[in-house]
Amino acid sequence: MSISLEQIIMDAKLAANRLNDQSKFASSLYFKCLVLNKKLESMRMLQDDTEALNRVARAGHTNAELVMLINRENRENPHMRDIQQENRELKACLEDYQRTMEHIMTKYREHTQLKVLACKPELPDVRFLHQKDEIIKQQNEKILEMAAVMQKAAAMDEELVHKETEGLVRLVRENEGLRELLQISRQFGSLNYGQDHMEKSSQTDDVSDDEKTIEEKKDADSEKNGENPPRTRCPGDGYGVNLTHQTFSAYLLPLLYYKIKENIP
Repeated sequence: MSISLEQIIMDAKLAANRLNDQSKFASSLYFKCLVLNKKLESMRMLQDDTEALNRVARAGHTNAELVMLINRENRENPHMRDIQQENRELKACLEDYQRTMEHIMTKYREHTQLKVLACKPELPDVRFLHQKDEIIKQQNEKILEMAAVMQKAAAMDEELVHKETEGLVRLVRENEGLRELLQISRQFGSLNYGQDHMEKSSQTDDVSDDEKTIEEKKDADSEKNGENPPRTRCPGDGYGVNLTHQTFSAYLLPLLYYKIKENIP
Protein backbone atom coordinates (compact mmCIF):
# COMPACT_ATOMS: atom_id res chain seq x y z
CA MET A 1 0.00 0.00 0.00
CA SER A 2 1.51 3.30 -1.08
CA ILE A 3 1.40 6.16 1.39
CA SER A 4 1.60 9.69 0.09
CA LEU A 5 3.73 12.42 1.51
CA GLU A 6 0.63 14.44 2.39
CA GLN A 7 -0.55 11.73 4.78
CA ILE A 8 2.86 11.77 6.46
CA ILE A 9 2.65 15.54 6.85
CA MET A 10 -0.89 15.32 8.29
CA ASP A 11 0.21 12.67 10.81
CA ALA A 12 3.19 14.81 11.75
CA LYS A 13 0.92 17.82 12.31
CA LEU A 14 -1.42 15.72 14.46
CA ALA A 15 1.49 14.46 16.52
CA ALA A 16 2.81 18.02 16.86
CA ASN A 17 -0.57 19.20 18.12
CA ARG A 18 -0.62 16.41 20.64
CA LEU A 19 2.89 17.30 21.74
CA ASN A 20 1.79 20.90 22.12
CA ASP A 21 -1.08 19.85 24.36
CA GLN A 22 1.22 17.65 26.37
CA SER A 23 3.72 20.49 26.73
CA LYS A 24 0.98 22.77 28.03
CA PHE A 25 -0.01 20.11 30.53
CA ALA A 26 3.64 19.69 31.50
CA SER A 27 4.03 23.44 32.03
CA SER A 28 1.02 23.42 34.33
CA LEU A 29 2.55 20.52 36.22
CA TYR A 30 5.81 22.43 36.40
CA PHE A 31 4.12 25.37 38.07
CA LYS A 32 2.41 23.03 40.48
CA CYS A 33 5.77 21.46 41.24
CA LEU A 34 7.18 24.88 42.02
CA VAL A 35 4.38 25.42 44.49
CA LEU A 36 5.06 22.03 46.01
CA ASN A 37 8.76 22.79 46.23
CA LYS A 38 7.94 25.88 48.22
CA LYS A 39 5.75 23.80 50.48
CA LEU A 40 8.50 21.19 50.78
CA GLU A 41 10.93 23.90 51.72
CA SER A 42 8.61 24.97 54.48
CA MET A 43 8.32 21.33 55.50
CA ARG A 44 12.10 21.05 55.61
CA MET A 45 12.19 24.04 57.85
CA LEU A 46 9.59 22.33 59.98
CA GLN A 47 11.65 19.18 59.97
CA ASP A 48 14.67 21.14 61.08
CA ASP A 49 12.62 22.55 63.90
CA THR A 50 11.44 19.05 64.74
CA GLU A 51 14.97 17.75 64.80
CA ALA A 52 15.93 20.60 67.04
CA LEU A 53 13.07 19.66 69.29
CA ASN A 54 14.20 16.05 69.18
CA ARG A 55 17.63 17.05 70.19
CA VAL A 56 16.17 19.00 73.01
CA ALA A 57 13.98 16.04 73.92
CA ARG A 58 16.87 13.67 73.88
CA ALA A 59 18.66 15.98 76.16
CA GLY A 60 16.30 15.43 79.03
CA HIS A 61 12.70 14.66 77.97
CA THR A 62 10.90 11.35 78.17
CA ASN A 63 9.07 9.62 75.31
CA ALA A 64 5.72 10.80 76.57
CA GLU A 65 6.91 14.36 76.48
CA LEU A 66 8.24 13.83 72.95
CA VAL A 67 4.88 12.46 71.79
CA MET A 68 3.17 15.42 73.28
CA LEU A 69 5.55 17.75 71.50
CA ILE A 70 4.97 15.99 68.14
CA ASN A 71 1.21 16.11 68.54
CA ARG A 72 1.43 19.74 69.38
CA GLU A 73 3.46 20.41 66.23
CA ASN A 74 0.95 18.48 64.16
CA ARG A 75 -1.86 20.54 65.62
CA GLU A 76 0.04 23.70 64.86
CA ASN A 77 0.54 22.48 61.23
CA PRO A 78 -2.78 20.82 60.26
CA HIS A 79 -2.05 20.97 56.50
CA MET A 80 1.11 18.92 56.69
CA ARG A 81 -0.54 15.63 55.78
CA ASP A 82 -2.53 17.23 52.97
CA ILE A 83 0.62 18.73 51.54
CA GLN A 84 2.45 15.44 51.71
CA GLN A 85 -0.45 13.64 50.02
CA GLU A 86 -0.64 16.25 47.25
CA ASN A 87 3.09 16.01 46.75
CA ARG A 88 2.87 12.26 46.31
CA GLU A 89 0.02 12.63 43.80
CA LEU A 90 1.89 15.25 41.77
CA LYS A 91 5.00 13.12 41.71
CA ALA A 92 3.01 10.16 40.42
CA CYS A 93 1.30 12.36 37.79
CA LEU A 94 4.64 13.69 36.59
CA GLU A 95 6.05 10.18 36.25
CA ASP A 96 2.92 9.14 34.33
CA TYR A 97 3.31 12.14 32.01
CA GLN A 98 6.94 11.29 31.30
CA ARG A 99 6.07 7.68 30.53
CA THR A 100 3.23 8.83 28.22
CA MET A 101 5.50 11.21 26.34
CA GLU A 102 8.14 8.55 25.85
CA HIS A 103 5.50 6.12 24.57
CA ILE A 104 4.04 8.71 22.15
CA MET A 105 7.45 9.66 20.76
CA THR A 106 8.39 6.00 20.31
CA LYS A 107 5.17 5.28 18.41
CA TYR A 108 5.61 8.41 16.29
CA ARG A 109 9.17 7.44 15.33
CA GLU A 110 8.09 3.92 14.41
CA HIS A 111 5.11 5.18 12.38
CA THR A 112 7.19 7.76 10.52
CA GLN A 113 9.91 5.24 9.76
CA LEU A 114 7.38 2.76 8.37
CA LYS A 115 5.78 5.41 6.13
CA VAL A 116 9.13 6.63 4.84
CA LEU A 117 10.18 3.07 4.00
CA ALA A 118 6.81 2.31 2.38
CA CYS A 119 6.82 5.46 0.24
CA LYS A 120 9.49 4.75 -2.36
CA PRO A 121 10.16 7.76 -4.58
CA GLU A 122 9.97 7.06 -8.30
CA LEU A 123 13.15 8.27 -9.97
CA PRO A 124 12.70 9.75 -13.46
CA ASP A 125 13.96 7.83 -16.46
CA VAL A 126 17.27 9.01 -17.91
CA ARG A 127 15.98 8.63 -21.48
CA PHE A 128 12.97 10.76 -20.71
CA LEU A 129 15.24 13.47 -19.33
CA HIS A 130 17.42 13.29 -22.44
CA GLN A 131 14.36 13.62 -24.71
CA LYS A 132 13.18 16.54 -22.64
CA ASP A 133 16.54 18.25 -23.04
CA GLU A 134 16.41 17.68 -26.80
CA ILE A 135 12.93 19.19 -27.00
CA ILE A 136 14.06 22.21 -25.01
CA LYS A 137 17.08 22.61 -27.29
CA GLN A 138 14.89 22.45 -30.42
CA GLN A 139 12.47 24.98 -28.98
CA ASN A 140 15.35 27.33 -28.20
CA GLU A 141 16.63 27.02 -31.77
CA LYS A 142 13.16 27.78 -33.15
CA ILE A 143 12.86 30.78 -30.86
CA LEU A 144 16.24 32.10 -32.00
CA GLU A 145 15.26 31.58 -35.65
CA MET A 146 11.97 33.41 -35.15
CA ALA A 147 13.80 36.23 -33.39
CA ALA A 148 16.21 36.53 -36.35
CA VAL A 149 13.29 36.61 -38.81
CA MET A 150 11.51 39.25 -36.75
CA GLN A 151 14.69 41.31 -36.54
CA LYS A 152 15.14 41.09 -40.32
CA ALA A 153 11.51 42.08 -40.91
CA ALA A 154 11.92 45.01 -38.54
CA ALA A 155 15.06 46.11 -40.42
CA MET A 156 13.19 45.88 -43.75
CA ASP A 157 10.31 47.90 -42.30
CA GLU A 158 12.75 50.52 -41.07
CA GLU A 159 14.39 50.67 -44.50
CA LEU A 160 10.99 51.03 -46.19
CA VAL A 161 9.98 53.77 -43.79
CA HIS A 162 13.31 55.49 -44.41
CA LYS A 163 12.75 55.35 -48.17
CA GLU A 164 9.22 56.67 -47.82
CA THR A 165 10.49 59.46 -45.60
CA GLU A 166 13.16 60.36 -48.13
CA GLY A 167 10.56 60.38 -50.93
CA LEU A 168 8.28 62.57 -48.86
CA VAL A 169 11.12 64.97 -48.09
CA ARG A 170 12.03 65.06 -51.78
CA LEU A 171 8.42 65.84 -52.73
CA VAL A 172 8.26 68.55 -50.08
CA ARG A 173 11.44 70.10 -51.42
CA GLU A 174 10.11 69.94 -54.99
CA ASN A 175 6.88 71.52 -53.85
CA GLU A 176 8.81 74.28 -52.12
CA GLY A 177 10.92 74.79 -55.26
CA LEU A 178 7.82 74.99 -57.45
CA ARG A 179 6.22 77.42 -55.03
CA GLU A 180 9.36 79.56 -55.09
CA LEU A 181 9.37 79.42 -58.90
CA LEU A 182 5.70 80.36 -59.00
CA GLN A 183 6.36 83.22 -56.60
CA ILE A 184 9.25 84.41 -58.76
CA SER A 185 7.10 84.21 -61.89
CA ARG A 186 4.35 86.19 -60.18
CA GLN A 187 6.84 88.70 -58.80
CA PHE A 188 8.58 89.41 -62.11
CA GLY A 189 5.42 89.32 -64.22
CA SER A 190 6.08 86.37 -66.51
CA LEU A 191 2.86 84.66 -65.48
CA ASN A 192 0.78 87.81 -65.90
CA TYR A 193 2.44 88.45 -69.20
CA GLY A 194 1.50 84.98 -70.37
CA GLN A 195 -2.13 85.54 -69.39
CA ASP A 196 -2.21 88.95 -71.13
CA HIS A 197 -0.56 87.45 -74.17
CA MET A 198 -3.19 84.70 -74.31
CA GLU A 199 -5.96 87.32 -74.16
CA LYS A 200 -4.28 89.34 -76.90
CA SER A 201 -3.71 86.26 -79.01
CA SER A 202 -7.38 85.33 -78.68
CA GLN A 203 -8.34 88.81 -79.85
CA THR A 204 -5.88 88.66 -82.75
CA ASP A 205 -7.21 85.21 -83.57
CA ASP A 206 -10.69 86.69 -83.95
CA VAL A 207 -9.37 89.50 -86.15
CA SER A 208 -7.24 87.15 -88.21
CA ASP A 209 -10.24 84.84 -88.68
CA ASP A 210 -12.19 87.76 -90.15
CA GLU A 211 -9.29 88.77 -92.33
CA LYS A 212 -8.83 85.17 -93.35
CA THR A 213 -12.39 84.86 -94.52
CA ILE A 214 -12.03 88.11 -96.51
CA GLU A 215 -8.80 86.91 -98.12
CA GLU A 216 -10.33 83.52 -98.89
CA LYS A 217 -13.20 85.25 -100.63
CA LYS A 218 -10.75 87.41 -102.62
CA ASP A 219 -8.69 84.37 -103.57
CA ALA A 220 -11.76 82.51 -104.65
CA ASP A 221 -12.87 85.44 -106.84
CA SER A 222 -9.41 85.83 -108.33
CA GLU A 223 -9.21 82.10 -109.03
CA LYS A 224 -12.53 82.28 -110.79
CA ASN A 225 -11.33 85.20 -112.85
CA GLY A 226 -7.96 83.47 -113.41
CA GLU A 227 -5.91 86.32 -111.98
CA ASN A 228 -4.00 84.69 -109.01
CA PRO A 229 -2.95 81.07 -108.52
CA PRO A 230 -3.99 79.21 -105.36
CA ARG A 231 -1.97 80.27 -102.31
CA THR A 232 -0.23 77.87 -100.03
CA ARG A 233 -0.75 78.45 -96.34
CA CYS A 234 2.25 78.88 -94.00
CA PRO A 235 2.22 78.48 -90.24
CA GLY A 236 3.12 82.08 -89.58
CA ASP A 237 0.80 83.97 -91.92
CA GLY A 238 -2.20 84.33 -89.65
CA TYR A 239 -3.36 80.69 -89.62
CA GLY A 240 -1.80 79.97 -86.18
CA VAL A 241 -0.15 81.56 -83.16
CA ASN A 242 3.65 81.80 -83.06
CA LEU A 243 5.46 81.04 -79.72
CA THR A 244 7.40 84.02 -78.41
CA HIS A 245 10.14 84.23 -75.76
CA GLN A 246 7.66 85.44 -73.15
CA THR A 247 5.31 82.51 -73.81
CA PHE A 248 8.24 80.08 -73.43
CA SER A 249 9.33 81.62 -70.12
CA ALA A 250 5.77 81.63 -68.77
CA TYR A 251 4.74 78.04 -69.63
CA LEU A 252 7.70 75.88 -70.48
CA LEU A 253 10.27 77.19 -67.97
CA PRO A 254 8.45 75.83 -64.84
CA LEU A 255 8.00 72.45 -66.53
CA LEU A 256 11.70 72.37 -67.45
CA TYR A 257 12.69 73.29 -63.86
CA TYR A 258 10.49 70.50 -62.42
CA LYS A 259 12.00 67.93 -64.81
CA ILE A 260 15.55 69.00 -63.88
CA LYS A 261 14.81 68.71 -60.13
CA GLU A 262 13.16 65.33 -60.63
CA ASN A 263 16.33 63.96 -62.24
CA ILE A 264 18.59 65.37 -59.49
CA PRO A 265 18.70 62.95 -56.43
